[in-house]
Amino acid sequence: MNTLKLKQIAEQPRCRISRQFMRILTADRSISVSDGSALFFYTVLCSYAAAGISKRFIGDTAHTVHTGEWICHIDGIARWFRTGTEWKALAILDGLRRRNLISYMRLGSQRQFIKFVITNWNSLNTIYGSDNPCGEDSGFFFISTNKAADIIKSEHCSEMDVMLDLWINAVYNDTQAGYSAAAPVVYMGEKTNSTHIGYSNFAARRGVSKTDAETILKKLEQQDYLLSCAFSEENSRIILFLKNYLSKISKIYN
Repeated sequence: MNTLKLKQIAEQPRCRISRQFMRILTADRSISVSDGSALFFYTVLCSYAAAGISKRFIGDTAHTVHTGEWICHIDGIARWFRTGTEWKALAILDGLRRRNLISYMRLGSQRQFIKFVITNWNSLNTIYGSDNPCGEDSGFFFISTNKAADIIKSEHCSEMDVMLDLWINAVYNDTQAGYSAAAPVVYMGEKTNSTHIGYSNFAARRGVSKTDAETILKKLEQQDYLLSCAFSEENSRIILFLKNYLSKISKIYN
């Protein structure tokens, strides 16, 4: 396996996401999910998408699963989405399909199995510079930063989507982004080379109030996902460092 070069730059059009990290987030019930969790729902599906061609059996019938696809029972998707019911899980899948983020079909005699396909999977999950997608459960997949931003802008974000938005917009070892040589830092591109984030802009990007934004960030900091540092005396601008970012990367590749 190739050794990962520990670097995430702002100009790169995609962000690596750890499948292991997504399992942790999915299991963390303290971070809330809502109808406005489209980024989370989409990213969860991406985390299960196959990295190679395989066969899946439903009864005696074999189905080919290509890269960027997966077949699972609808109950599994309902658990990932935390919906509690199958019809809500299907409604979420329909919403993702309307946005052209996925396509899906129902399989089996009772139509209880779902085969979903991530749109444009192969164009994102290819070798790019030092990045090499890994097909194992403990490996990586990639998310388009522009696509993630579009999803965020169209929703009133949940806590989970805010968490993912921060992760996707982290940079490390980028000589053009301040503080990123010291630790993974959130870079929203508000100012050239600046990793300072304004609370008002942070809230507006995610469709929440400034008060809600401050509450969510404080909660994520208490749960040890990030560290915030005030930059201005009135605390209107902050710097956000992601915690355990590097340990998850090195755990996978060492």
